[in-house]
Amino acid sequence: MAARRVHFLAGIAVAPFVFLLAATGLGHTVAPLLDDLIHPTALFVDEVGAQALPVSEQVSAALIEHRGARVTSVTVPGDPDRTTRVALDVLGVPLSVYVDPYTAVVRGTLESTGTPTREWLAEAHRSLHLGEPGRLYAEFAVSWLPIIVLFGVFLRVSQRRRSGARAWHGALGLALAAALLLIGFSGVQRTVLAGERVSAVLSTAPPRLNAPPVTPAPARVGVDDVVALARSAGLSGALTVVPPERGDRPYEVAESGGGPSQVDKVAVDPYLGRVTAAVGWADYSATAKARAVATAFHHGLLFGWANRLVLAGVALGTIALLALGYRMWWARREAPPPVWRYLSTRARTLLIVGTAGVCWLLPVLGASLIAFAAVDGLARRRSR
Repeated sequence: MAARRVHFLAGIAVAPFVFLLAATGLGHTVAPLLDDLIHPTALFVDEVGAQALPVSEQVSAALIEHRGARVTSVTVPGDPDRTTRVALDVLGVPLSVYVDPYTAVVRGTLESTGTPTREWLAEAHRSLHLGEPGRLYAEFAVSWLPIIVLFGVFLRVSQRRRSGARAWHGALGLALAAALLLIGFSGVQRTVLAGERVSAVLSTAPPRLNAPPVTPAPARVGVDDVVALARSAGLSGALTVVPPERGDRPYEVAESGGGPSQVDKVAVDPYLGRVTAAVGWADYSATAKARAVATAFHHGLLFGWANRLVLAGVALGTIALLALGYRMWWARREAPPPVWRYLSTRARTLLIVGTAGVCWLLPVLGASLIAFAAVDGLARRRSR
């Protein structure tokens, strides 16, 4: 009975926010395809050449187009038909300049740190374009998501078979459960209030690239040498090179856009031309690897476009699941009886203590749990 009450009330309250997550997540899933359709000239080359030009020449081409700009990063493509992205800062305005790696011709410039389409959809998914306060909507939904899913699975496997909307709701929820739990596990660690606490408790934070400071010297290696050193250190696929902001800092090079195991990073001394620090998949703890796999699945990077198709199916399935849930509620228009009347004094005490712990670890979930208990207590009084 308690499971039904929690699943029902939490589902009713959280469903609109989960719907927003699913709808914006569906948009984020198709963002790479939209990018390719909207910006084909900037993102792709006309003809794949025999050999790419030095990266330094490509960066120079971008700087000629935008004199006085500061290079913030360079992304060398992993696919031969893609352009090189040179990220610039022009008086505080971020620009992405896309250069043909075979001809050093600038193919396009976009006023963003990436592509506007993907950035807009990502921000809609993260905060509904309401800034940091808007991120609380996502934290509320993603904090409750595992609880609703687990209680729903419990109800599905412990009760007799139903028919109609309830049968479809239960079967669909069971089919989506694993994916929704992965998304919840990944998403809660990126939230405003709970993210760092959950990561610390579960020890899921990725290892940092602890690069020592470098000693400035007259000779300085270029970006071509840095890319070559990173490749020789085992980095593969697309590489993002971040130049040092100060004379005593190294270059940092990271694999980008790959699967969960493509997380290698190296630091390169810009004067001596050698790798001074490295972090790879082997340095991740078991829990950090689990988070990386969940995050890769969440972002559609675990197994390519098949992953994105699965995510699109999960988003559409979740929307259908919510619609079926509301249909069930509208048909019956009654809630399961309050929980408190079925709890012993000991159970109530444990619930209060547990809620206090949840308030520290997951503040938004804890606050809503208190509100849930208050609603349930009021319902108990009225039922007397």
